[in-house]
Amino acid sequence: MKPITAQQLSLSTLISTNRPLRRILTSRDPVMVFFRFLLAGSAGFLALASLWFSIQALFPPIAYKKDFLQEYLMARAVLNGVSPYLPLNELALTLMGDLPVPIFPHATPHPPPVVFVSLPFGLLTYLQAATLWFVLEVAGIFIALYCLSSTFQRKPGRSVMVATICVALMWNPVKDELIVGQFMTLFLLLMIGAWKSLRAERDGLGGVLLGCVIALKLMAWPLILFLAWRRRWRAVAAAGLTALAGNLAAGFIIGFDQIIYYYTVAGKAVVPMYESFERNISLWTIGNRLFKGTYSEISLGIEAPPLVLAPAIAPYFSIGIPLLFLLLGLWLAFRAGSFDGAFGILACVSLLVNPVAWSHYLVLAFIPITILIHLTMEMNGLKKWEITALLGVAFILFESIGLRTMLFLALGEPLNSQTPLHVSFAASLVTLLPTASILGLLGMIYHFDRSRDLIVAKEIA
Repeated sequence: MKPITAQQLSLSTLISTNRPLRRILTSRDPVMVFFRFLLAGSAGFLALASLWFSIQALFPPIAYKKDFLQEYLMARAVLNGVSPYLPLNELALTLMGDLPVPIFPHATPHPPPVVFVSLPFGLLTYLQAATLWFVLEVAGIFIALYCLSSTFQRKPGRSVMVATICVALMWNPVKDELIVGQFMTLFLLLMIGAWKSLRAERDGLGGVLLGCVIALKLMAWPLILFLAWRRRWRAVAAAGLTALAGNLAAGFIIGFDQIIYYYTVAGKAVVPMYESFERNISLWTIGNRLFKGTYSEISLGIEAPPLVLAPAIAPYFSIGIPLLFLLLGLWLAFRAGSFDGAFGILACVSLLVNPVAWSHYLVLAFIPITILIHLTMEMNGLKKWEITALLGVAFILFESIGLRTMLFLALGEPLNSQTPLHVSFAASLVTLLPTASILGLLGMIYHFDRSRDLIVAKEIA
């Protein structure tokens, strides 16, 4: 059997090559028809329920807990001639008065070019701005899913799009992103544009889009290292110049003294506050979790003792583990059989090598997930262990955040507890399941990309 081509990739292809799935989705048996309606209805209901839950975060007092407040305060600070990198609680008191919820006591960790995105929202009231951003994010998710679904086929079917949207809205990282109002949807669109441009060898545009991501979040920089190794200098130069231009342009708006202050003081000051926090899924937390413990100075959550109390060596592991993972990721990307495989691998690496990474960052995993689906559908059948591994990765990706909630419930603690939840070191590892899911996703992409390469080589021979 020949590998499935990009033109053949469709829902009908998947159905025709999978007999149990074909029976479930095409059988006219009344039981199967009822099952399909039940499955579709349940998925639609759960998707709408998740969206409704996210909408509740637009109403006070929860609305003031959104991360979007940071962007709004930055915009209002610039419009009022105030430093945007004052502590957020001070900015909130000065620009908005007393708020009904506690505000973070540190400056926003977001780079200066974010002002270009946030500034228009400063012309609205906060609740108006938060609502508008929510609508734009939902629209952005729909656009991103369509772009991903159409990457390997010209026009995705309606059933594929409806199913994809329902699953996406039920996924915890998407729900969390809509609740907190972060920028992950914007970054997802930029990353999709960069991926599609680079795979089409439009290096100038791809580099500009990558540069925008780096300027706004200091993410995706491992991809620049890979492009430099491949000597795609136009993309590297475009990314570097875009990031530099974004910061220079921001300097004319907020002041170059604020640019210097952010990169020398404010940006670095936030990292120690979250380097041991259980919700930080970055590999930078591993050293502290192992040798200092799991805790946070400013946020409530799960607290756990270290595996071995040795705080003096924790910083070396905190730096060494992400560095080794970066080198491993680059090596795997260099060995990948396709640009798509390399991009998917380094997209996973980019999620975990920054000092701070939250669960809603997993929204960016839509790209490697799409690549993995395409790679598996090009295979001439899957082995049992491959199917088991794929199901395991899918389960952890989908339920890793929910398992943290189950831990609270199992221990009889309310989710909004005003005190930390103390657990053992072993129990605290459940908070690293999102990290494990990205590692598993990376491993599956590499395996299937190399396997496809070997199949093609045998057919040519």
